[in-house]
Amino acid sequence: GAGRTGQILAPMLEEQGISVKVIDNDRDHCRLVASRLKKGIVLYGDGTDIDLLKQEGVEDADIVICITSDERLNMMMALLAKHLGARQTIVRVVRTEYVALMQQVGVDIVLATRLLAAGEVLSFVRSGSIERVSLLEGACVQAVEVIVQEGSPLDGRRLMDVDLPKGCLIGTYVRDGKAFIPDGCSALHAGDRAIVIVEADQASDVLSFFKGGD
Repeated sequence: GAGRTGQILAPMLEEQGISVKVIDNDRDHCRLVASRLKKGIVLYGDGTDIDLLKQEGVEDADIVICITSDERLNMMMALLAKHLGARQTIVRVVRTEYVALMQQVGVDIVLATRLLAAGEVLSFVRSGSIERVSLLEGACVQAVEVIVQEGSPLDGRRLMDVDLPKGCLIGTYVRDGKAFIPDGCSALHAGDRAIVIVEADQASDVLSFFKGGD
């Protein structure tokens, strides 16, 4: 059951132009989600039902989000969805000991319980530069995968010459399929993908460095 999280998250995703399909094993939740969606589909059923997942085209899904209150169930559903062909999985966890395990077994993104804090960066999705958002424990810190846009403050400049907020760290960046760990002399260029660790309350300020001029 997606519960309250799904009731809020599904309409948020739909507002971003994303085609949404919800599977929930609670009829009341299904009715509530359905009442808040304009085009999305809500199905009453079991997210581990292979026949149902195949019938509803999980293999064509760009992202499958598993947000029940049971981490083990979420992990199982995510792995099942990946096995059937889903391109990316997002899983909700409550206990931090599950985070490393899920990443080891192939879950793409692990979100701590405050999943809805992702709404803080949803506005940046429209710019096309945000690829993924992960909320780490307590949602005090976010890990954001972002594409450097042409003409942005970071494009072509050494990191030591860019006045990035202190509460952020560029952990890695990917260029032409190769990953690098940057230092102060490194310069990011348009098209690079960077993993940025940032304090939640500074996310908007930090992400503005990756955006090109309007």
